[in-house]
Amino acid sequence: MQSQNLRPDDPALPLEVEKQIYAVTGEMQNLVHGFDFAKVLASYWNGYKLADDDRKQAALRWLRGEFATKTEAKKELAVGVIIDDDNWYDYFKLWSEFTARIGYKGLLLFIDEAVNLYKITNSVSRQSNYEKLLTMFNDTMQGKAEHLGIFVGGTPQFVEDERRGLYSYEALRSRLIDGRYAAKAYANYTGPILKLAMLSHEEILILLQKLRQIHALHFGYSASLTDEQLVDFMQTAVNRLGADELLTTREVVRDFMDVLHTLHQNPEVTYTQLLGERAAKPQETVKGADASANTDELDDFLAEFEL
Repeated sequence: MQSQNLRPDDPALPLEVEKQIYAVTGEMQNLVHGFDFAKVLASYWNGYKLADDDRKQAALRWLRGEFATKTEAKKELAVGVIIDDDNWYDYFKLWSEFTARIGYKGLLLFIDEAVNLYKITNSVSRQSNYEKLLTMFNDTMQGKAEHLGIFVGGTPQFVEDERRGLYSYEALRSRLIDGRYAAKAYANYTGPILKLAMLSHEEILILLQKLRQIHALHFGYSASLTDEQLVDFMQTAVNRLGADELLTTREVVRDFMDVLHTLHQNPEVTYTQLLGERAAKPQETVKGADASANTDELDDFLAEFEL
Protein backbone atom coordinates (compact mmCIF):
# COMPACT_ATOMS: atom_id res chain seq x y z
CA MET A 1 0.00 0.00 0.00
CA GLN A 2 1.71 3.19 -1.18
CA SER A 3 0.08 5.42 1.45
CA GLN A 4 2.11 3.61 4.12
CA ASN A 5 5.25 5.30 2.73
CA LEU A 6 3.79 8.81 2.88
CA ARG A 7 4.28 11.22 5.75
CA PRO A 8 1.18 12.54 7.61
CA ASP A 9 1.85 16.03 6.21
CA ASP A 10 2.41 14.84 2.65
CA PRO A 11 -0.07 16.57 0.27
CA ALA A 12 -0.49 13.30 -1.63
CA LEU A 13 -1.72 11.38 1.43
CA PRO A 14 -5.43 12.42 1.29
CA LEU A 15 -5.76 11.35 -2.34
CA GLU A 16 -3.94 8.07 -1.66
CA VAL A 17 -6.20 7.25 1.29
CA GLU A 18 -9.27 7.93 -0.84
CA LYS A 19 -7.89 5.63 -3.54
CA GLN A 20 -7.35 2.89 -0.98
CA ILE A 21 -10.90 3.23 0.32
CA TYR A 22 -12.28 2.68 -3.18
CA ALA A 23 -9.76 -0.08 -3.89
CA VAL A 24 -10.70 -2.05 -0.77
CA THR A 25 -14.46 -1.64 -1.16
CA GLY A 26 -14.22 -2.23 -4.90
CA GLU A 27 -12.98 -5.76 -4.21
CA MET A 28 -16.26 -6.62 -2.47
CA GLN A 29 -18.09 -7.35 -5.71
CA ASN A 30 -20.36 -10.03 -4.22
CA LEU A 31 -21.92 -7.64 -1.70
CA VAL A 32 -24.66 -5.17 -2.54
CA HIS A 33 -24.34 -1.41 -1.97
CA GLY A 34 -20.55 -1.58 -2.00
CA PHE A 35 -20.11 1.49 -4.22
CA ASP A 36 -22.37 3.72 -2.10
CA PHE A 37 -20.68 2.46 1.05
CA ALA A 38 -17.28 3.43 -0.38
CA LYS A 39 -18.59 6.81 -1.48
CA VAL A 40 -19.80 7.66 2.04
CA LEU A 41 -16.52 6.54 3.62
CA ALA A 42 -14.63 8.71 1.13
CA SER A 43 -16.96 11.60 1.93
CA TYR A 44 -16.16 11.24 5.61
CA TRP A 45 -12.43 11.22 4.82
CA ASN A 46 -12.78 14.34 2.66
CA GLY A 47 -14.66 16.06 5.48
CA TYR A 48 -11.88 15.10 7.86
CA LYS A 49 -9.03 16.39 5.69
CA LEU A 50 -10.91 19.64 4.90
CA ALA A 51 -12.06 20.13 8.52
CA ASP A 52 -15.64 20.13 7.21
CA ASP A 53 -17.68 19.02 10.23
CA ASP A 54 -20.97 19.17 8.33
CA ARG A 55 -19.73 16.66 5.77
CA LYS A 56 -18.37 14.35 8.45
CA GLN A 57 -21.64 14.48 10.40
CA ALA A 58 -23.64 13.80 7.24
CA ALA A 59 -21.52 10.69 6.55
CA LEU A 60 -21.92 9.47 10.12
CA ARG A 61 -25.69 10.06 9.98
CA TRP A 62 -25.87 7.97 6.82
CA LEU A 63 -23.80 5.15 8.35
CA ARG A 64 -26.02 5.17 11.44
CA GLY A 65 -29.14 4.96 9.28
CA GLU A 66 -30.48 8.33 10.39
CA PHE A 67 -31.50 9.68 6.99
CA ALA A 68 -35.27 9.45 6.60
CA THR A 69 -35.44 9.83 2.81
CA LYS A 70 -33.24 9.09 -0.20
CA THR A 71 -33.75 12.67 -1.38
CA GLU A 72 -32.13 14.01 1.75
CA ALA A 73 -29.19 11.61 1.42
CA LYS A 74 -28.68 12.53 -2.22
CA LYS A 75 -28.65 16.21 -1.35
CA GLU A 76 -26.14 15.81 1.47
CA LEU A 77 -23.86 13.07 0.12
CA ALA A 78 -24.81 12.47 -3.52
CA VAL A 79 -25.82 8.85 -2.84
CA GLY A 80 -29.13 7.40 -3.96
CA VAL A 81 -29.74 4.87 -1.17
CA ILE A 82 -30.15 4.98 2.59
CA ILE A 83 -29.80 2.39 5.35
CA ASP A 84 -33.25 1.30 6.48
CA ASP A 85 -35.12 -1.64 8.01
CA ASP A 86 -34.84 -3.63 4.78
CA ASN A 87 -31.11 -3.42 4.10
CA TRP A 88 -29.35 -2.75 7.45
CA TYR A 89 -28.01 -6.30 7.59
CA ASP A 90 -26.41 -5.93 4.14
CA TYR A 91 -24.44 -2.99 5.47
CA PHE A 92 -23.28 -4.95 8.51
CA LYS A 93 -21.84 -7.49 6.09
CA LEU A 94 -20.15 -4.65 4.23
CA TRP A 95 -18.67 -3.33 7.47
CA SER A 96 -17.38 -6.77 8.42
CA GLU A 97 -15.72 -7.25 5.03
CA PHE A 98 -14.25 -3.76 5.13
CA THR A 99 -12.79 -4.19 8.63
CA ALA A 100 -11.25 -7.52 7.61
CA ARG A 101 -9.67 -6.04 4.50
CA ILE A 102 -8.02 -3.19 6.41
CA GLY A 103 -6.27 -5.56 8.80
CA TYR A 104 -8.74 -6.61 11.51
CA LYS A 105 -10.19 -10.08 12.07
CA GLY A 106 -13.72 -8.93 11.39
CA LEU A 107 -16.74 -7.49 13.16
CA LEU A 108 -18.82 -8.70 16.11
CA LEU A 109 -22.52 -7.84 16.26
CA PHE A 110 -24.30 -8.12 19.62
CA ILE A 111 -28.11 -8.14 19.69
CA ASP A 112 -29.28 -7.98 23.30
CA GLU A 113 -32.77 -8.28 24.80
CA ALA A 114 -33.95 -10.43 21.90
CA VAL A 115 -36.86 -11.47 24.12
CA ASN A 116 -38.57 -8.35 22.74
CA LEU A 117 -38.99 -10.25 19.46
CA TYR A 118 -40.80 -12.94 21.43
CA LYS A 119 -43.12 -10.28 22.85
CA ILE A 120 -44.30 -9.10 19.42
CA THR A 121 -48.00 -9.89 19.38
CA ASN A 122 -48.43 -9.84 15.60
CA SER A 123 -47.44 -13.30 14.42
CA VAL A 124 -46.54 -12.13 10.89
CA SER A 125 -44.15 -9.47 12.21
CA ARG A 126 -42.67 -11.92 14.69
CA GLN A 127 -42.06 -14.55 12.01
CA SER A 128 -40.48 -11.93 9.73
CA ASN A 129 -37.95 -11.13 12.43
CA TYR A 130 -37.24 -14.81 12.95
CA GLU A 131 -36.74 -15.19 9.21
CA LYS A 132 -34.10 -12.43 9.34
CA LEU A 133 -32.37 -14.28 12.19
CA LEU A 134 -32.44 -17.43 10.06
CA THR A 135 -30.77 -15.56 7.19
CA MET A 136 -28.08 -14.26 9.53
CA PHE A 137 -27.53 -17.75 10.94
CA ASN A 138 -27.22 -19.31 7.49
CA ASP A 139 -24.85 -16.60 6.22
CA THR A 140 -22.43 -17.01 9.11
CA MET A 141 -22.55 -20.81 9.03
CA GLN A 142 -22.28 -21.13 5.25
CA GLY A 143 -19.43 -18.66 4.72
CA LYS A 144 -21.49 -15.88 3.16
CA ALA A 145 -20.50 -13.56 6.02
CA GLU A 146 -17.21 -15.13 7.08
CA HIS A 147 -15.88 -12.04 8.87
CA LEU A 148 -19.06 -11.35 10.84
CA GLY A 149 -19.80 -12.87 14.24
CA ILE A 150 -23.30 -12.50 15.69
CA PHE A 151 -24.33 -12.95 19.32
CA VAL A 152 -28.02 -12.84 20.20
CA GLY A 153 -28.93 -12.61 23.89
CA GLY A 154 -32.28 -13.87 25.09
CA THR A 155 -34.11 -15.89 27.72
CA PRO A 156 -34.73 -19.67 27.56
CA GLN A 157 -38.39 -18.91 26.93
CA PHE A 158 -37.49 -16.77 23.90
CA VAL A 159 -35.65 -19.76 22.43
CA GLU A 160 -37.62 -22.80 23.52
CA ASP A 161 -41.26 -21.69 23.51
CA GLU A 162 -42.76 -23.69 20.64
CA ARG A 163 -45.72 -21.35 20.30
CA ARG A 164 -43.97 -17.96 20.05
CA GLY A 165 -40.24 -18.51 20.54
CA LEU A 166 -37.53 -19.38 18.06
CA TYR A 167 -38.62 -23.02 18.21
CA SER A 168 -41.96 -21.96 16.72
CA TYR A 169 -40.08 -21.32 13.46
CA GLU A 170 -39.26 -24.83 12.29
CA ALA A 171 -36.25 -23.86 10.17
CA LEU A 172 -34.65 -22.24 13.23
CA ARG A 173 -35.70 -25.02 15.58
CA SER A 174 -34.03 -27.70 13.46
CA ARG A 175 -30.78 -25.71 13.52
CA LEU A 176 -30.76 -24.69 17.19
CA ILE A 177 -32.15 -27.68 19.05
CA ASP A 178 -29.72 -29.83 21.03
CA GLY A 179 -28.44 -33.01 19.44
CA ARG A 180 -29.62 -36.35 20.73
CA TYR A 181 -26.38 -36.91 22.64
CA ALA A 182 -26.36 -33.55 24.40
CA ALA A 183 -26.28 -33.83 28.18
CA LYS A 184 -27.13 -31.09 30.64
CA ALA A 185 -24.32 -32.19 32.93
CA TYR A 186 -21.67 -31.33 30.33
CA ALA A 187 -20.90 -27.98 28.73
CA ASN A 188 -20.71 -27.64 24.96
CA TYR A 189 -19.37 -24.32 23.72
CA THR A 190 -19.24 -25.20 20.03
CA GLY A 191 -22.98 -25.35 19.39
CA PRO A 192 -25.16 -22.46 18.19
CA ILE A 193 -26.64 -21.95 21.68
CA LEU A 194 -24.56 -21.18 24.77
CA LYS A 195 -26.67 -21.81 27.85
CA LEU A 196 -25.53 -19.58 30.70
CA ALA A 197 -26.08 -20.89 34.21
CA MET A 198 -27.24 -18.52 36.91
CA LEU A 199 -24.64 -17.43 39.46
CA SER A 200 -24.54 -19.57 42.56
CA HIS A 201 -24.97 -18.03 46.01
CA GLU A 202 -21.25 -18.36 46.59
CA GLU A 203 -20.43 -16.57 43.32
CA ILE A 204 -22.84 -13.76 44.17
CA LEU A 205 -21.20 -13.41 47.58
CA ILE A 206 -17.79 -13.06 45.93
CA LEU A 207 -19.30 -10.42 43.64
CA LEU A 208 -20.59 -8.51 46.68
CA GLN A 209 -17.13 -8.64 48.24
CA LYS A 210 -15.64 -7.08 45.11
CA LEU A 211 -18.36 -4.42 45.00
CA ARG A 212 -17.72 -3.58 48.66
CA GLN A 213 -14.05 -2.90 47.90
CA ILE A 214 -14.73 -0.97 44.69
CA HIS A 215 -17.26 1.25 46.44
CA ALA A 216 -14.79 1.99 49.25
CA LEU A 217 -11.99 2.77 46.78
CA HIS A 218 -14.22 5.01 44.68
CA PHE A 219 -15.45 7.10 47.61
CA GLY A 220 -12.18 6.95 49.54
CA TYR A 221 -13.13 5.22 52.79
CA SER A 222 -12.30 1.98 54.58
CA ALA A 223 -14.84 -0.75 53.96
CA SER A 224 -16.64 -1.54 57.20
CA LEU A 225 -19.10 -4.27 56.22
CA THR A 226 -17.84 -7.67 57.34
CA ASP A 227 -18.10 -10.94 55.43
CA GLU A 228 -20.62 -12.11 58.01
CA GLN A 229 -22.81 -9.12 57.23
CA LEU A 230 -22.57 -9.88 53.53
CA VAL A 231 -23.73 -13.43 54.22
CA ASP A 232 -26.54 -12.00 56.33
CA PHE A 233 -27.53 -9.74 53.44
CA MET A 234 -27.53 -12.72 51.06
CA GLN A 235 -29.66 -14.73 53.46
CA THR A 236 -32.17 -11.89 53.61
CA ALA A 237 -32.37 -11.86 49.79
CA VAL A 238 -32.64 -15.64 49.46
CA ASN A 239 -35.35 -15.91 52.13
CA ARG A 240 -37.51 -13.35 50.38
CA LEU A 241 -40.85 -14.71 49.19
CA GLY A 242 -40.56 -16.11 45.67
CA ALA A 243 -36.77 -15.71 45.56
CA ASP A 244 -36.24 -19.19 44.13
CA GLU A 245 -38.01 -18.23 40.91
CA LEU A 246 -37.64 -14.45 40.78
CA LEU A 247 -34.36 -13.52 42.47
CA THR A 248 -31.76 -12.32 39.95
CA THR A 249 -28.18 -11.14 40.31
CA ARG A 250 -29.29 -7.72 39.10
CA GLU A 251 -31.74 -7.38 41.99
CA VAL A 252 -29.18 -8.48 44.57
CA VAL A 253 -26.57 -6.04 43.25
CA ARG A 254 -29.09 -3.21 43.04
CA ASP A 255 -30.20 -3.69 46.65
CA PHE A 256 -26.62 -4.11 47.88
CA MET A 257 -25.47 -0.91 46.19
CA ASP A 258 -28.45 0.83 47.80
CA VAL A 259 -27.19 -0.38 51.19
CA LEU A 260 -23.64 0.84 50.47
CA HIS A 261 -24.80 4.25 49.27
CA THR A 262 -27.12 4.73 52.23
CA LEU A 263 -24.51 3.76 54.81
CA HIS A 264 -21.90 5.98 53.16
CA GLN A 265 -24.18 9.03 53.02
CA ASN A 266 -25.57 8.47 56.53
CA PRO A 267 -22.56 7.55 58.72
CA GLU A 268 -24.69 7.67 61.88
CA VAL A 269 -26.74 4.68 60.62
CA THR A 270 -25.45 1.16 61.23
CA TYR A 271 -25.94 -1.87 59.01
CA THR A 272 -28.11 -3.47 61.71
CA GLN A 273 -30.36 -0.43 61.93
CA LEU A 274 -30.71 -0.22 58.17
CA LEU A 275 -31.69 -3.84 57.58
CA GLY A 276 -34.16 -3.83 60.46
CA GLU A 277 -35.21 -5.98 63.34
CA ARG A 278 -34.25 -9.34 61.81
CA ALA A 279 -30.60 -8.40 61.60
CA ALA A 280 -30.73 -6.68 65.02
CA LYS A 281 -31.44 -9.90 66.93
CA PRO A 282 -28.39 -12.06 67.58
CA GLN A 283 -29.21 -15.73 67.25
CA GLU A 284 -28.28 -16.48 70.86
CA THR A 285 -30.93 -14.09 72.23
CA VAL A 286 -33.77 -15.97 70.59
CA LYS A 287 -35.14 -18.54 73.00
CA GLY A 288 -36.74 -21.91 72.60
CA ALA A 289 -37.21 -24.08 69.54
CA ASP A 290 -37.16 -21.07 67.19
CA ALA A 291 -33.60 -20.28 68.21
CA SER A 292 -32.43 -23.79 67.38
CA ALA A 293 -34.26 -23.81 64.07
CA ASN A 294 -32.92 -20.39 63.06
CA THR A 295 -29.37 -21.37 64.06
CA ASP A 296 -29.55 -24.59 62.03
CA GLU A 297 -30.92 -22.65 59.05
CA LEU A 298 -28.06 -20.15 59.21
CA ASP A 299 -25.50 -22.94 59.59
CA ASP A 300 -26.87 -24.66 56.51
CA PHE A 301 -26.73 -21.40 54.59
CA LEU A 302 -23.18 -20.63 55.69
CA ALA A 303 -22.08 -24.13 54.69
CA GLU A 304 -22.47 -23.14 51.04
CA PHE A 305 -19.79 -20.47 51.26
CA GLU A 306 -16.02 -20.54 51.39
CA LEU A 307 -14.75 -17.17 52.58
